[in-house]
Amino acid sequence: MQSVAGPGGRVGGAVPAPSDVDAGGLDPVPVAVGDPAGGDFEGPVISMWIEGQEGVEQPVVSGDPVLIASISDPSGICFLGGSGRQLTLFVDSEGKDVGSFFSYEQGSATDGLLDYAVRGLPVGGHRLILWCFDGVGNSSRDTLMVTVRAPGSIAISESMVYPNPGSGQRCFSFRLTEDAAVSVSIHTVAGRCIRTLRAQCVQGYNQILWDGLDADGDEPATGAYIYRIEAAATGASSFRSEADVSGVLAVVR
Repeated sequence: MQSVAGPGGRVGGAVPAPSDVDAGGLDPVPVAVGDPAGGDFEGPVISMWIEGQEGVEQPVVSGDPVLIASISDPSGICFLGGSGRQLTLFVDSEGKDVGSFFSYEQGSATDGLLDYAVRGLPVGGHRLILWCFDGVGNSSRDTLMVTVRAPGSIAISESMVYPNPGSGQRCFSFRLTEDAAVSVSIHTVAGRCIRTLRAQCVQGYNQILWDGLDADGDEPATGAYIYRIEAAATGASSFRSEADVSGVLAVVR
């Protein structure tokens, strides 16, 4: 239910019937001034991210990113609009009613998701602000900063290896702005490559596992090594787009 403060209200209802006769009615309903049910004086809890990059505070994207927002409130979410309470997304201060892109989770009247493709963003930084009301008029906002790169300009971010230092199996993790063919190579400090791993990876978060052995199946000696992650974009709009990052890997046996 979406409520509006005032001296009166209306309730409408519909009941399915086995015949073809439909009927309905509206009656004045007195509304008494009081506190929100359950003492709800807080706006909805909002969490925003770009699809494939949940948890990234300032995501880097290309093309038309899909904004996902988790919205929760014990009094429900006001997404039908009216009385200035529509679910509004501001893109660089330009607002749009995005209520039609919100849906409750199955079986819930308090929690749901917004799934909205933000189209036509020019290259550069952008501020996305989601403004939301609950069913009793409390509001809240959340902000997400997004950087749009030129199509085909792939980037690697948040690269790391775990555990480090350590021995045995390791996990290389990173994020990509586009789908890509990725290689992870491990080198001695003198520059000799001891192992190369390859995988097809997707936009967003990825992991590549290393069993901790060199190309001959032996454990590397204790010491410092250099790892290099290279990505070549595979999207149709990503002709000859490549990126790479490097880091230090410590082996302790």
